[in-house]
Amino acid sequence: MTSDSDSDFTAVRLESNSQHSPGTKKHRAWNYESQELREIKALLRDGATFFLKVSAPVVPLAAQRFVLPPPGQEELEWLAIFLCLVSSSTVLIYRDQIGYAFDARVSWLRQAPLLGFFLAVVGTLATVSYVHRQPAQDFVQAALYVLLWPAYSIPLTLILVYLEQKRTSSKRIEPLLGQLAPVCREASHALEDVAGFLSMSRGNAAWRKFGIQILDQTRDAFHNVKHGRIEMDVVHMPHAFKNLADHYGRFDAISVREIPFWGPRGDWFAQAYSRACAELPCNGKIATRIFVVSREEFEQFPELIAQTLFDHICNGFGVAVVPYEELPDALRQLGDNELDFALWDLEQAWSSFRQNEGAVNRKILISFSARELARKLNIYETILQHAWLVDRRFQQGHQATLQKLLPGIRQRNAQLCRRIENKIVPDGGFLIEIGNGEKEVKEKVAKLITLWNLTRPREGIAPQIAAETKRKHELLPKQSIDR
Repeated sequence: MTSDSDSDFTAVRLESNSQHSPGTKKHRAWNYESQELREIKALLRDGATFFLKVSAPVVPLAAQRFVLPPPGQEELEWLAIFLCLVSSSTVLIYRDQIGYAFDARVSWLRQAPLLGFFLAVVGTLATVSYVHRQPAQDFVQAALYVLLWPAYSIPLTLILVYLEQKRTSSKRIEPLLGQLAPVCREASHALEDVAGFLSMSRGNAAWRKFGIQILDQTRDAFHNVKHGRIEMDVVHMPHAFKNLADHYGRFDAISVREIPFWGPRGDWFAQAYSRACAELPCNGKIATRIFVVSREEFEQFPELIAQTLFDHICNGFGVAVVPYEELPDALRQLGDNELDFALWDLEQAWSSFRQNEGAVNRKILISFSARELARKLNIYETILQHAWLVDRRFQQGHQATLQKLLPGIRQRNAQLCRRIENKIVPDGGFLIEIGNGEKEVKEKVAKLITLWNLTRPREGIAPQIAAETKRKHELLPKQSIDR
């Protein structure tokens, strides 16, 4: 069964398709004539509305030529004119509030058209009585004459405001219908579902309260979507990741202090995320990851660092390593959640999926906001400038970015060499550059650990960082995954 709203949506969609799709010369001429006809109708409608606005207070005054004041009381005509102008002008001045009352259906104004009709009937009866009593000169005749014109002007202007409100409401909804035309069927079904729920839950307060709460959450979600930010539960992560991978050609991620979670233990979501990432290079995508490694990870997991880098290299990823303690204080103060993200096509979207937040609270965040993307890209480039180790694939994937950042990178490397008294010779633009062989990866990671030990503060591992490492290990599930 097709409702009237379905028909309206379908008509709008057909009209939109006919305007934007190429067709024969006859069809183009018909569309052109239809557009002209619509403009003429709009002009006539606006002209008629303007005429009504101007003529509303004047029409009762013109009628005074036929209904004259009582003999000897011609001065009452000015009082009648004054009351007529005051009443009609008051309605016109407050037309927005009256129109809002029509829409909101509040208080007695929901019966405003009925009230206008009643006043018009009263004015008609008063006119008949006045004409029947002519040429009487008593007080009743004078009162009828004075109050006769407001009884006409008020309902006339009230009806004018009502019609004007309906016209503006239809003009407001026309652009919305045009925007909904491509998805008219889905929008119609959604509106039908909401209307059906409101109707069926009218007698069940608990059901209605749950439904209203869900509708509010949906409205908030759409508000975020409108501003380019999407937040989804972890169960939707594989589908969301695949959707992003289908639309973008490169993936550049930062993993902050999560080396243990790339090891042989993890939950189903970590496994699904690892598989989704590994499929990117297989599908011809550019994929890189910067590992921001903390002090305790250098100390406790050197073999795991080498294995994680080698696994990513084997999967076609470009990799880089940045010591967490080498980052500027301003960046570290932002927190790991702010630094751990991935850029899609660098400037098109960013996403975040933190593996160490626990299965209950984990979510995937996606944003298309230009402002947020600019901020994330700036964070990414700042972190990249502090890289100690990169592989060849990473350098090839970031040629344009590195060309811009290389002077700053070389300056930082020169400062680092002075700190370690030139005990390690840089491999090139970066201190350590690696290929794709497992043996070479292990040797370069050993060199990275040596470099780290040369810059290691004498006071050792901070108690707070050590406690943080212990907490991460406690969060790790005991099941193993295939990588």
